[in-house]
Amino acid sequence: VLWLVKARRRPGGGFRPHPRDIVATARDNHLDGLGLDRRGVNDDIMAAARAAGLAVYVWTVDNQAEARQLVERGATGIITNRPDKAGTYPQFRQTVNSVGGRTAGEGRRFLDDCFAILKDALNLMGLARYAQREFEEARELFASAVEMAPNVAEFRYNLASTLLKLGRPEEARYELRQALELRPQWVRALMKLGETFEKDGDYEVAERYYRQALNQDSTHAVLWHCYGRVLVDRGKINSGYVALRRALDLWERGRRHQYLPSERVSVVDDWRFCRPEEVQRREQAEMYVYLGKAYAAKGDQKGMDRAFRRALSTSPT
Repeated sequence: VLWLVKARRRPGGGFRPHPRDIVATARDNHLDGLGLDRRGVNDDIMAAARAAGLAVYVWTVDNQAEARQLVERGATGIITNRPDKAGTYPQFRQTVNSVGGRTAGEGRRFLDDCFAILKDALNLMGLARYAQREFEEARELFASAVEMAPNVAEFRYNLASTLLKLGRPEEARYELRQALELRPQWVRALMKLGETFEKDGDYEVAERYYRQALNQDSTHAVLWHCYGRVLVDRGKINSGYVALRRALDLWERGRRHQYLPSERVSVVDDWRFCRPEEVQRREQAEMYVYLGKAYAAKGDQKGMDRAFRRALSTSPT
């Protein structure tokens, strides 16, 4: 287990957390090593880590001279954010091999493992921050994951979701479109794109993306709810009513627990991570609220009352 440590400048100079605190925490929790932000690496942290028997991986380094210097100072390995660029990654391998006495094959496997560990660690830490509603911190971590692995659609999706939470829909759309280039017709990304336009009040475009997502997979309650919601907001009451009834039927039959299939790489709206029971109840309550709106538009007072009462009983808050 590695602890990924991001360097933050102290107002009076230097970086936090302090090297001795980093090493003490890693040792007390029986960790195997540290993944250090290159800006916070100094002789103190290197010496303390070596004394504690901790491995030290430094990220993100794109300069061969800096890579050699860090390895010579005691870094176990170097992580580059451009592994696919010829003339960069092979040179890092050569640097680590020559300093560490590894064979070419060992060095290649070593750096591949380091790269895989770090990018996945950044993503998982971003998920944890997102679940705690620390969206700016999550954005920084997801952005670092995207920088290291720009061809992983799930990382871009996570960054887009966080940007949307921060009120930055244009940037979110860019990341989602990049994700769709990597994974064409990806239901999650299509749905999230619809959400960005819905938040901006562009219900016509939102409807188009939700419909496109449903064409790929029509078995999930929340997607039907989003579609029905924009139909009601656009005044398409009968179609919205049908979509919302479909959403509630799927929900009550347990499809809420298969909101969307688990991904190869963890994403922010996977039920296992960031959709606690309270959030699920609020989503179900919102379905009833929009159903009530549809009943009201149809002139069905009793239906409206029933739907609003169900919404209140599902999620009183």
